[in-house]
Amino acid sequence: MIKLTDVLNKKVVGYSGDDYGKIIDVLFDNRRIKIIGYILSKRKGLFNCFYIITPKQINIVSDVIIISNLDKDYNKIKYRFLKKLSLSDRLGNNVFSKDAKFMGILKDVIFDEYSGEIKALCISNGMLNDLITGRNIILVDKETRFKSKFIVVNDDVKILNKASLKKLLR
Repeated sequence: MIKLTDVLNKKVVGYSGDDYGKIIDVLFDNRRIKIIGYILSKRKGLFNCFYIITPKQINIVSDVIIISNLDKDYNKIKYRFLKKLSLSDRLGNNVFSKDAKFMGILKDVIFDEYSGEIKALCISNGMLNDLITGRNIILVDKETRFKSKFIVVNDDVKILNKASLKKLLR
């Protein structure tokens, strides 16, 4: 499992050591709740070129992402057309339960880097509340819906983060 914020802005290299750029976004399918690709940005002179990488092409290690191959003609994309599939643009969206109760703001997404399945959402209720009670981690199930400006989740699968000040003081 890996967090979205751990993947963003990570350096991408090939097996031969070639520097390809960095990951600037993750694309996902909101119906299947699954990662479908990573957006790679490479600077060429004054302009950025964007490429899409599938989850099968990458190997995520501690400080870099290694990709097997990058066909620069085949994988080149127009990034502005894929903004609707962006997962990093969803950070900061409001999260509601099924009965319209506000649960917090989306701060991070936990997903499986091999299969691409989104496993959990990290929800924040403010910095002070995060320190005292910890962030809420909500497991993603089939009833989770990603709308354009908010997310609807099943609040029965809510668990509390273990790293909070209140639990450390006990």
